[in-house]
Amino acid sequence: MADTRYDLTASQLASLQAKTAFLGSRGSRLSLAPLYSASFSGTYSHAISEAYKARLNVGVKYSSAYNTGSDLDLDKVQKSYSLVNARLAIGPKSDRWSVEFWAENVFNTNYQQVAFDSGFQNAPTNATGVLDAFLGAPSTFGVTVRAKY
Repeated sequence: MADTRYDLTASQLASLQAKTAFLGSRGSRLSLAPLYSASFSGTYSHAISEAYKARLNVGVKYSSAYNTGSDLDLDKVQKSYSLVNARLAIGPKSDRWSVEFWAENVFNTNYQQVAFDSGFQNAPTNATGVLDAFLGAPSTFGVTVRAKY
């Protein structure tokens, strides 16, 4: 748990709101700061013959809802989400080489890393309510070959 908040006096808050588009209040949670986050990873190895082994690794990262905008606009809140990554490696027990099949964001979870007011359409304020965002990486898959010599 990370209960991070702005520690502003009333005059500091008024000054910040006058100089910027800050929509938060005294004691608002910081931008990009989920209250809860957790990660879990597990690895399982198993012999598949006298000479070869397989290893499976799965990792999960959870993040509760948080605001992705520096101005704390409520439209920029990212709902809670989880990301799952997985890797399956096969190779000899000597570890001289391995072939690894991997996937990141296995379930193609859509999430925003940062949301922001859309540039020229909204100058000088976000009058149109149009937002842009940098999205998190979609599902990616690949193969890695490792060798020791």
